[in-house]
Amino acid sequence: MQILQHINASNYQLAYIFSDIFLNKQLLFFIVLGIGMTNIRLETTARLYLSRK
Repeated sequence: MQILQHINASNYQLAYIFSDIFLNKQLLFFIVLGIGMTNIRLETTARLYLSRK
């Protein structure tokens, strides 16, 4: 029983570490996506502005 508890504890630790890494990666992904979207928006508005002139 004690061995099982130990395995579960280490699995929880691993899951915790992985979820931490995953959350950071996800956050990074969203930040990059946000920057990309902003750049695309700026580009399209600039194109529209230039095509009007």
